[in-house]
Amino acid sequence: KIACDLVDEGMITDKEAVINEKNTVPTVDKTVEENGQYGDKNTADIGDEVKFKTEITVGAGAQNYVLYDKMSDGLTYQSITKVELVSGQETKTLVENTDYVMNPVENTEYDFIMDFKDELEKTLKANDVIIVYYTAILNEDAVVEENGNKNETHLVYGDGTETDFDYTYTYTFKFNLV
Repeated sequence: KIACDLVDEGMITDKEAVINEKNTVPTVDKTVEENGQYGDKNTADIGDEVKFKTEITVGAGAQNYVLYDKMSDGLTYQSITKVELVSGQETKTLVENTDYVMNPVENTEYDFIMDFKDELEKTLKANDVIIVYYTAILNEDAVVEENGNKNETHLVYGDGTETDFDYTYTYTFKFNLV
């Protein structure tokens, strides 16, 4: 509620008004595949392909959505394999350069930066879900055992606000062969 001093000027009849925010906060959920199931961690051998999925749950008033993804040195980004929009009961495959563009990553710390186009954002409704599927290779720089190999993502939206970061961890182990 806010107090209003314009009552005497005949502009507003009530001294108190309620302003409701029409925009809501999007969320990001990052997962990694293991044995056909997605979760927060997996195991892989060096040289294996690792499959990731990031789900963006759209907030009302979606504007300026940019997805950032950063992998540790033990993961080598390969490619985006599919991007989908789930809206109610409908699933639509999104198209690069039509629905989103991949921004350059040179001189950044990121492996990819996906910028969703204004034309797509205008069609988004609260609780629609954008799903980004992508792959990496667990490479020879992988952390063996210990804390695993981290992959992190977050979304920047609106006027530059950031969502919380979400993480996955890919573990690899050594063994002695006799």
